[in-house]
Amino acid sequence: MFRSIIVLTIAGFMCCGVAHADLPCQPSREGQSGFTKSTSTIQLPSELDEISGMALSRTNPDYIWAHVDSDGKPELYVLDKSGNLIHTYTIEGLKNTDWEDIAVGPCSRQSPKSCLYIGDTGDNRFKRTNKKIIVVEEPVLTKDMIPNAQPVPLKAKAAYPVIFPDTNETELKFANPDCESLMVHPTTAEIYLISKQTGGAAASLYRVPRKGEDARLEKLATHVFKGGLGNLFPLYNAVTGADFAPDGKRFAIRTYAMIYEFDLEAHPDVAKAFVHPHPQFESLEIQGESVAYDSDGVSLITSGERFTSSHASMHLFECNRSESTH
Repeated sequence: MFRSIIVLTIAGFMCCGVAHADLPCQPSREGQSGFTKSTSTIQLPSELDEISGMALSRTNPDYIWAHVDSDGKPELYVLDKSGNLIHTYTIEGLKNTDWEDIAVGPCSRQSPKSCLYIGDTGDNRFKRTNKKIIVVEEPVLTKDMIPNAQPVPLKAKAAYPVIFPDTNETELKFANPDCESLMVHPTTAEIYLISKQTGGAAASLYRVPRKGEDARLEKLATHVFKGGLGNLFPLYNAVTGADFAPDGKRFAIRTYAMIYEFDLEAHPDVAKAFVHPHPQFESLEIQGESVAYDSDGVSLITSGERFTSSHASMHLFECNRSESTH
């Protein structure tokens, strides 16, 4: 988690560049995003003040899964798109050491079932040896769920250990990095982690092995993110959230400063796409922690932790198709 008391002005430092022509939401001219903030800032309930992960439900796309980090309760919260807390689930027998992101995807390569993947991968001091990705079968979310009912217990289906590959790096932040971004491909079920890397260092993309494969993560690519306020304050280039679009044709990554998209039609390999980011718009959260695609597969939802006296917040961004070029 990032703990800065420096109040920064987000507007006015838009990163230059035009998104790839194949992305569905395009800027109408250079330096302008194709996305439009569709609502005012949504204040989240106090339970989510330390929100660190967010993903759209597959069993009911009207709802969003979310959780908190760093010794918070081992609970998953169901929100509606107005930010209301609808339901709570508790993962039995597990501790929230530092849950940093959540993804929804197939339970396995051949499975029609949907699972929740929770990245217990936070590590500000780069010393943890028990990082893991927790897998829980996604419960069916219905409209008749009772708000503020007693938390419903869930059992973990699997847990994948996070063991970084051997390296010649001597700095722990590269050998055993803090990872706050997790995404699962909606058709291949491949699991990916991205290192946070504060201080302007290159972030790394890793593929997480499933059972029966080599236990160590596979390092696929590295990239130095630069954009928005991150051009002035390197900390703001740290990667804090990621998500695949429901059709698997692109993915989004956020830093504290900026939201990017990556075109998997132009670059079908995830590793190759990772080094070709398309900056879309600046973050509206001072401490932005997560990004998720909405049910239309184009719009994006972002959220950030509580900052100073305000609650955690959420923003919805729709593609301004009338202004976009294709």
